[in-house]
Amino acid sequence: MRIEKNGRTLNLSKIWIFIAFLSIISVSMIIKIAFFSDSSINSFIKIEVSNNSPIFLGIQSYLYEKNLRSEYSALADYISINLLKPVKLNIAPDFETLRELLRLNKVQIAWFSSSFSNENLNEEESFEVLCRPLRNGKIYHYGAILTRSDSSIYNLQDLKGKRFAFVDRNSSSGFIFPNRLFRKSGISPLDFFSQISFTGNHGISLEGLLEGKFDGVAIRNDDFFDEDGKMAPGCTNSNLRLLCLTEKILNDAIVFRKDLDEKTKEQLRNLFVNMKQCKNGPSILENFNKVQNYNGFILEKDAQQIFMAMSNSVAPATK
Repeated sequence: MRIEKNGRTLNLSKIWIFIAFLSIISVSMIIKIAFFSDSSINSFIKIEVSNNSPIFLGIQSYLYEKNLRSEYSALADYISINLLKPVKLNIAPDFETLRELLRLNKVQIAWFSSSFSNENLNEEESFEVLCRPLRNGKIYHYGAILTRSDSSIYNLQDLKGKRFAFVDRNSSSGFIFPNRLFRKSGISPLDFFSQISFTGNHGISLEGLLEGKFDGVAIRNDDFFDEDGKMAPGCTNSNLRLLCLTEKILNDAIVFRKDLDEKTKEQLRNLFVNMKQCKNGPSILENFNKVQNYNGFILEKDAQQIFMAMSNSVAPATK
């Protein structure tokens, strides 16, 4: 049957055949969807949500980055192997940068080269101190005011009008405690020294002193001198003269974000405090002991209790 419309001829039989063809295809698709929506579809579509996102370990740069990366990459690997999660290292140039990375959740664990404590955390709700390293079995160290052994400087007053270097305004042994010592001695650094520099790390300060760029520096007493002000056994730097040691300073703070899941927090506590018993732990601890004289870790609450029970008097100067 043919129909004329607008000068064109329409073949109704062909139209009905086309409609029937579309109907068959539609019914076929419905049947296939019903068939696969039962159980077979699961064999074709599989959705997985990964729970293996990397954890970032942040380190405050207090020495040369090359040395830090070599030392702390092994620690990151150790944590990764035991947590069964990837752990990546992030070395921050200073205290404030590392703290900001922690606040922004760019790092979840951080090793601060500072006596970061609960006192600093009053307004910080995103992270808390996990533990501290034991250095030669102690939870504390000293800051040191040093000069060269060939200089004419023998006490703090001899530094007047000289060039002096601190490390960082947030460094406990490289600024906070030495500055407190100066104040107690009646010294206002801004008026007392002819030049003040902030080097960014202890290694640069020490090199600058030995090379004659600075007349005095405030750095961490890395086994240069003992608590009596005498040259420590094994110290190879005989070109140094100790002017004064600061008060006792709590060792570095290792912190983590509070919003880490409880299982991970507990695993991290165990990995640090019981390092000797964990996989690859003995070799990590042996390396720490060789490089930094760290021979263990202690939980923050225990460290605070011990430190509070100790006398916090100023150590004697050599002169």
